[in-house]
Amino acid sequence: EPAVSPMLADVIDSALIRHGGETAVADARRSLGYTELREQAARTAAHLTRLLEGVSRARVALVAGNCVSYVVAYCACVTAGAVPFLVDAATGDAEFAEIDADCTFHLVIRDRSGEGVTLDGAEPLTARRLEDREPRYPLHEDTEVCRFTSGTTGKPNCIEFSGTAVAGAALAWTAGTGLAAHDRVLCYAGLSNGLAFNTSLLSAFLAGAALHLSPGLPTAGR
Repeated sequence: EPAVSPMLADVIDSALIRHGGETAVADARRSLGYTELREQAARTAAHLTRLLEGVSRARVALVAGNCVSYVVAYCACVTAGAVPFLVDAATGDAEFAEIDADCTFHLVIRDRSGEGVTLDGAEPLTARRLEDREPRYPLHEDTEVCRFTSGTTGKPNCIEFSGTAVAGAALAWTAGTGLAAHDRVLCYAGLSNGLAFNTSLLSAFLAGAALHLSPGLPTAGR
């Protein structure tokens, strides 16, 4: 397949460098500044590159709930030149097998302990290499990120996004809302969700805002 443009990796890296020591992302257990996020993403990207040795534009399924480690893994995939597929954390094994049959993943990152190599000690996020198979469908040459439909009328369908589309949506949201440095974004929706992905991930980083993540909807207990 043709080499993908490194646009999204460059956009993310530039944002992380630009905002330096400010808080980038936090959950109930820890927080990372922009510089720390960049460093951890680079280390994880090197780890993924070793796991995916010899694979070009590897297809990586990211199946996890909201946490700092999710953001690290996402940035690492992009940095490593892999294509992250953002799968709903609630996806069951049978449904995931259906998705995998269509998407032909090379690697799966999950927040279940005991399945593969631990990527980040702060969360039970593990990476497991899948057997090499001939892809059922080719990726578009410009695809840098994939998400899925909700699956309410059948199995979830994969939607491919170019780096240009992802960056453009984030820039539009940042400009339209006036999001700026020192603002704080509280995200309850899973980052695999289109609304959360477009409003809370890259947009926060472009503005230099702090992204606060919750694993679920607000309750009295939280």
